[in-house]
Amino acid sequence: MKFQHQGQTNSDDAAFTELKTQRDAAIAEIARLREAHHTRESQLIQLQNENDVLKVQLSDAKRQIEQQNSQKARRSSAVVDLCTPEPEDPEERLGSGGHESKRVSLKRKHSDAVGPKYPAKKGEKLVCSLDIAGVANHLARFHPFQVQPTSQRPRVSRDFLAQIYGCSSKLLFAPITKGRFKDRPVVIQNPNWDLNPLVPAAPGLPGALFTLRKEYFDHPVWSLFVCATPKPSGWGYYGEYQFTVSGVLSKTEFMNQESTVKKAWGDRILKTKILAAYLEARARIYLRKSGTPITAGAVALESQRIKEGRGGEITSDDVINALSSGEESIPIVSMTCIDFDHGFADSIARKWNNFSPK
Repeated sequence: MKFQHQGQTNSDDAAFTELKTQRDAAIAEIARLREAHHTRESQLIQLQNENDVLKVQLSDAKRQIEQQNSQKARRSSAVVDLCTPEPEDPEERLGSGGHESKRVSLKRKHSDAVGPKYPAKKGEKLVCSLDIAGVANHLARFHPFQVQPTSQRPRVSRDFLAQIYGCSSKLLFAPITKGRFKDRPVVIQNPNWDLNPLVPAAPGLPGALFTLRKEYFDHPVWSLFVCATPKPSGWGYYGEYQFTVSGVLSKTEFMNQESTVKKAWGDRILKTKILAAYLEARARIYLRKSGTPITAGAVALESQRIKEGRGGEITSDDVINALSSGEESIPIVSMTCIDFDHGFADSIARKWNNFSPK
């Protein structure tokens, strides 16, 4: 009986020890769970604080954007001259200090075309346009170059530029080939509704072009001549200009154009067989349509075939679809005046006064 009682005692001790071990394990697990709960609560509080900080930052960012948009709207008066033809009377254009200072309101109807109001020729179509907001968005950061008035700013003929300075009488890019200013790169820009309705309205003012042509970037600076009123008033020297891509005509902006506008762009890219940029655009459109990978070599080969009249078959609608989908885009090239060469301007004035066409 004694041994039996001792065995029972040992069994009770083992059971007690086991229960104690289980209790200690349960207490440790509860402590661990409490610690995990506190950690999660701390993390949640931290996330809430970070979320509050982000809300404040977002609010500040929105306020900054609103302020920037407000500043752009105020600065838009510096760009408004792009939308107004140069007045015939110099006194109308010059302020009391002798600088171009006249400003007009940008508050026009959304449907109004942006650009100088040149009379359209019979059958001429508006090829590209942006609304006022689009113009301000691309050009608000460009400021006019203040051109001091000179004694004369004559408007000259292409024949004059060809005979006196050796410029081409027809080409857009017409460098000077003779005389004191030989090798000076020259752009002779004629504003119309065909890609360039936003050329500068007066010397020193910024402007913009809608163009695929890359020749504008062949030189860092160009001497710019502009015919700012309908022919036969002639071309005037506007200053030394830099040309930079400031954006593209978005697919939404292109899709919002009139159907005649889109068709005109489609026909332009489809039918041009000389200008490299247009040939390359047409080549890429055909390569996509035919499922051919677009590589530099493939584009060059197809461009050559187009020049030779052997290009792949595409339609004007294919071009329009490529522009509407964003596969192809029309760059917006900003024109910024950085200088005005008064010596060059005086040379033009003197020679024009004594010019006799051959």
